[in-house]
Amino acid sequence: MSNEDKLNEDEMKRIVEEQQSQEPINDPYIENATRLKESAKKDGLGKVNMKRGKSGATEADADTNSDLFLGFHPLYATDLPSGGLFYPRDIELQIRPAKVAEIRHFSTLQERDLFDVDDKLNNILQNCTKIRTKTRMMSWKDLLEEDRIYIILAIRSLTFSKGENKLQVKKNCQDCNTENTIEIANEYLQFNEIPEDLMKYYDEFNRVLAIQTKSSGTIWLKPPTIGVMQIVTRYIREKERAGDNWDRAHIQILPYVQHEWRNFTEKDIFQSEVDFQGWDDTKYTLHYRLAEKVKVGVKPDVVCSCKECGSEVSAAINFRGGIKDLFVVSDISGELL
Repeated sequence: MSNEDKLNEDEMKRIVEEQQSQEPINDPYIENATRLKESAKKDGLGKVNMKRGKSGATEADADTNSDLFLGFHPLYATDLPSGGLFYPRDIELQIRPAKVAEIRHFSTLQERDLFDVDDKLNNILQNCTKIRTKTRMMSWKDLLEEDRIYIILAIRSLTFSKGENKLQVKKNCQDCNTENTIEIANEYLQFNEIPEDLMKYYDEFNRVLAIQTKSSGTIWLKPPTIGVMQIVTRYIREKERAGDNWDRAHIQILPYVQHEWRNFTEKDIFQSEVDFQGWDDTKYTLHYRLAEKVKVGVKPDVVCSCKECGSEVSAAINFRGGIKDLFVVSDISGELL
C-alpha cells in the first residue's frame, strides 16, 4: 500500500469516527428522541397543572427547540383549553406552519357546509401536528375537539409570523368609551373550566372523570376526541343523505362516554342508540347535565384590557370574511402597486 493510499484510508477512518461520535441529524423527530425528552423534562412539556396555568415557556425556548423539529415547535399541554388533563401525562405536542398546499386546500372550504368546514380544519391538524408519548402511539385524532381551535390558532400564528394576516375585532370600552382593537389570537381567548364539584372525581391515572352516582354507578366522562367526533359526524352525514332520522339526544351524550376512536364504527353507534332507548329519565338527565359541565372549550369572546383605563373589554369572536380568513389572506392591498 502506497503512502497516498494509507493517507486516504486514515482520512476516511477519521471521518467515519467523527460521524459516529456525533448525534444523528437525519431525522431529529425520531433519532433525537433523547434530546427531545430532556428538553420536555426541562420545560415541563406535558405536565398537567390541576389549577391550570401557563407553562412558563418563553419564545426563546420555542425558538431553540424548533431546530430539533425541522420547523416543528413545541405546544404545551398545560396551555390548551383542557389544561392537558385528559391526555397521557408524558404527551409531547409539536406544530408547524401551514404550507402552500395546505392553504390552497383550505381555500376550497365551503362556508355554509359545516361538514366541509370540519374536514378542512381537521386537514390542517393532520398535516401540521405531531403527537407522541413514551408508552403508546398517538394520532392527531386523539386531540380533544375542544382543544382544536386553540391548536389551529397556534398553527396560524406560526404561518403568519410577521403579522401579515391579523384577525381583529373592535369594541368600545364600557367605562371610558375608548375604541379597542382585539386580535383573535390565543393570548386573548377565555376557556370554560370544569366545576370544582366535578373535579373531585378526576382520575389522574386513567385521565378521565370517574363520577360516582347513586342510581347509575360510576360514569366515566371526558371531552370528546376529534377521532370520535369524526365517526359520529360521518354517521350523521350518512343518515341525512339517506333521509333517515337519528337520535339527537343520544348523539349529544355519546362522544363524552365513548373515549376511544380506534375500532369505533357506525355499527357501534347504532348499538349504543339501541341501548340508549332503554335508559330511564333519571339516567338520561344525569348523563346530559354532566356532559354539559365537562365542556372545556373556548368561550365565544376575546378579552383585553382597555388601552385607556385598563378595564376589561370583551368582544364576540367574529370572522368578518368567513372562516377562510384563518389561512387565506383577506387584505391584499399591501401587494397592489
